[in-house]
Amino acid sequence: MNEIVLQVLTAFILDMTIADPAFLPHPVRLIGFLITRAENILRCFFKDKLEYFGGLILTLTIVAFSYFFVHFVLVFAGRVSNFLGFALGAYLIYASIACRELADRAKDVFKDLKRGQLEQARKNLSGLVGRDTDNLSFEDVGRAVIETIAENINDAVVAPLFFAFLGGAPLAFTYRAVNTLDSMVGYKNEKYEKFGFVSAKLDDILNFIPARITGLFFVVVSLVLGKDLRGCVRTMLKDSKKHLSPNSGIPEAAMAGTLGVQLGGLSLYDGKPIPKSKLGESVRPLTTSCISEAIRIHYAISLLALGSFTAVSLIFWRWGAKF
Repeated sequence: MNEIVLQVLTAFILDMTIADPAFLPHPVRLIGFLITRAENILRCFFKDKLEYFGGLILTLTIVAFSYFFVHFVLVFAGRVSNFLGFALGAYLIYASIACRELADRAKDVFKDLKRGQLEQARKNLSGLVGRDTDNLSFEDVGRAVIETIAENINDAVVAPLFFAFLGGAPLAFTYRAVNTLDSMVGYKNEKYEKFGFVSAKLDDILNFIPARITGLFFVVVSLVLGKDLRGCVRTMLKDSKKHLSPNSGIPEAAMAGTLGVQLGGLSLYDGKPIPKSKLGESVRPLTTSCISEAIRIHYAISLLALGSFTAVSLIFWRWGAKF
């Protein structure tokens, strides 16, 4: 079997087994630290209109570091030991995906709401989303957690797996670095509109294909799980383009249609209201059971992505071996 396939399967098993324990050093945290330090330095030299150029340098630096650092570390490890090279590659792919971590944190919010602990649910939600959570209602918290599950099915699972199968640990980790860049500086506000422009655009480019694959996976899963297939397809085609993101709108609209709930609407970011288009229709009330269903959909699509990408990779590997 292809080594990359084995590394990805090992990484996925690791993620499902141990998720993201606090005691284990996580390479993505290093990327976040580097982004913060680099931003502080670059902002000293690139101001006003030059912020675009500063953001470009930040993006190129982080992307180049992520890819080539991982590449050369794996080359060195492989020369020391084949097993060490394999294990390190699997670990870095594991660090690039967050299937169970996303589900576990969403479950925490679900349990809080189930117990009627709205304040604790808001607190746990704040670690998942960028919006203000202090004054969210019960339904608003549920809507927010479902939206982040839908978006991160692509960002935290499907896209990292896609790039892992495409180029192994270096490409998967580079995607994760770009995604981290976007989450830290890709905001469309006064502070980051210029400085984060390149990071946001690169994230859009890298997610273009994976997001649409995720949309197809939603269709398959809605059929297999007996959800609203027609609602999934109709809402995804009708409402996905209303979203501020050219990619996030696809899984969010698909999730809204699959569950029969309405997502989107007004949200507060740092106290400022940001209007978002409403996705889907309120066919049913948004309750805690909707969150539970969204988590099941998340796991189903994650397994479907792993199985589909593995099958395609093995087909191409066997086809290539014949020549």
